[in-house]
Amino acid sequence: MLDRALGQGPVTANIRVQPLRQCWVETGQRGLCIGGFAQSIVRLGPSDSCYLLRILQT
Repeated sequence: MLDRALGQGPVTANIRVQPLRQCWVETGQRGLCIGGFAQSIVRLGPSDSCYLLRILQT
């Protein structure tokens, strides 16, 4: 079970913001949770965001 349910991030201007970092309660293990619908990363420029998402989603 994730410590933060997917789809429960804050909504701003009709854009859903999701956390990238997740922590599993049972094990305490941390990981990245990046879905295929991710379009950008907050606080990164458009080109850096696109580049990083492309790397992490492959």
